Amino acid sequence: MAGVDHAPGEVLSHVAECSACRDDLDIIQRTRAAGDLLRRDPSVSSLSSPPPQVWEAIQRELAADDTVVPLAPRRTRRVAWAWVAAAVVGAVLGSAITWAATHRSDSASLSAATSELVPLGQHRTRGTISLTGSQPGAQLSLDVSGIDPGPGFVEVWLLDAKTGGMVALGVLDGDRGSYAVPPGLDLTAYDQVDVSREPYDGNPAHSKVSLARGRVP
Repeated sequence: MAGVDHAPGEVLSHVAECSACRDDLDIIQRTRAAGDLLRRDPSVSSLSSPPPQVWEAIQRELAADDTVVPLAPRRTRRVAWAWVAAAVVGAVLGSAITWAATHRSDSASLSAATSELVPLGQHRTRGTISLTGSQPGAQLSLDVSGIDPGPGFVEVWLLDAKTGGMVALGVLDGDRGSYAVPPGLDLTAYDQVDVSREPYDGNPAHSKVSLARGRVP
């Protein structure tokens, strides 16, 4: 695997003799192979940039032990794993950046389009609407602040402003939510996002209490 062949000699020797390290190496080689498959065949999946906390967790894991420690029997596997894992992380990250830079398209955008969610009437709820991907498989996300207090719960809808038709996406629990857009739903018609406060009355229809609205990006 690229990167591993250039590891220090003592690391390579240890991996050749240690079955546990060979198992670890096999896992990360298969991970790299999966990344290469995505890079070669974009139709397999849509590759999204991982959030910063993913790389922070990797760095914390690799730095869990002392930075410079001589190889010793109880620490050898850890050092070998850290060196090989670092090489794999770099290779996979490089593949992801290359794929993202060369395979963007209108039908499956890797970056989310955004629009503003604005309060209605005397309400104060506002935020940002994000749309990732396209139909089928589009994902709608909300980042909301200043949610008006009240009884019941907050729900997110798609609205056809011309006909008044509405499709419920789900409950907004807290100030962030992410929802799969139903396959086949025409976002050129259902082009408004509505955030409402709903009572616990068992009625699935919209309560007519809209806190905020915004256009689908």
